[in-house]
Amino acid sequence: MRPPAVTLAPVDLADVPRRLAHLLSGAPSDVPVTFHPVPRAPAAAMTAAVDGSSAKLLDGGSFLVAAYRAAAVLAPPGATPQPLPGVTRVRVLHEETATRTVEEVLAALGYAAPLGQRLTPEAALDALRSLEELATARALVPQLEAGALLLLDGAVACRPPTLPQALVEAFLQEAADRGVTVAGLCKSTSMTLGGVPALAHLRRRAYRECPHPTWAVPLPRTQRTLLAHPWAVRLSPAARHVFRVDVTPHASDALPVIAQVAAACTHPGYAGYPYPLALAHNAAALDERTQEDLTHTVARVARDAGVDEDAWEAAFHDYHEDLERGL
Repeated sequence: MRPPAVTLAPVDLADVPRRLAHLLSGAPSDVPVTFHPVPRAPAAAMTAAVDGSSAKLLDGGSFLVAAYRAAAVLAPPGATPQPLPGVTRVRVLHEETATRTVEEVLAALGYAAPLGQRLTPEAALDALRSLEELATARALVPQLEAGALLLLDGAVACRPPTLPQALVEAFLQEAADRGVTVAGLCKSTSMTLGGVPALAHLRRRAYRECPHPTWAVPLPRTQRTLLAHPWAVRLSPAARHVFRVDVTPHASDALPVIAQVAAACTHPGYAGYPYPLALAHNAAALDERTQEDLTHTVARVARDAGVDEDAWEAAFHDYHEDLERGL
């Protein structure tokens, strides 16, 4: 028997158009902005990049079976970049033990203090991925010579509590002692200018006010951005997107660092985005096929450990699939 036809309910958009018009098209031109041209610079003696990925494989309600990994890329100027794939880690994250799992990883990285908060399995997975990226970056630093540029995916200026500031500061100091410059690249940011999204506003405002094809704008610093200086940047004349680059305070001047980041934007398929970081993202990504393979592997080892099919079905079958089959 066919399921009954679905009756579409009315849609209440309320003040959505007005709010979006303000947030996306508002023009707080009274907010002072300085567009600095990005100077031309050769690529760093070595550009390295680190990115990570995570995925929920199975949801058991009070626990997750999840996977995460990080990958690195070494890109000497004029040579083929070298991917360094990381280990894919699969963990069972339970509401009762997820916090302890993260604290054990933190202790292995040299941070023995308790987190002081209870993590959900989802929050623990985010923390484990971030810590894997940090561990990968720290392991990379001794392999780099002075003058190298180490690119991280995501923010350096502000980190969640599960990535303690002391741990990040220690890593940044290790890099500085080695003569390695660290910069973080964010594809989006919650930072605002005049109450509207900073990157979208600066992208539009640059069309009116900026004569430079590539530019950098310092973003306001707050208590949350003590670890680095955040900048909004357009790194290529062909770039459609504006990114945020966090430059660590160990650099005496941010613009030469941003110029080196721009010099790493060599692939036309990733205009305005550092190619080594794009490769690191692709090497770390847990795509749909990889997730399916990992889920099948988990199911096989669970059967080998004595888990019967009925227990597996009871834990992981999602009845939403049955409800939505007729849609």
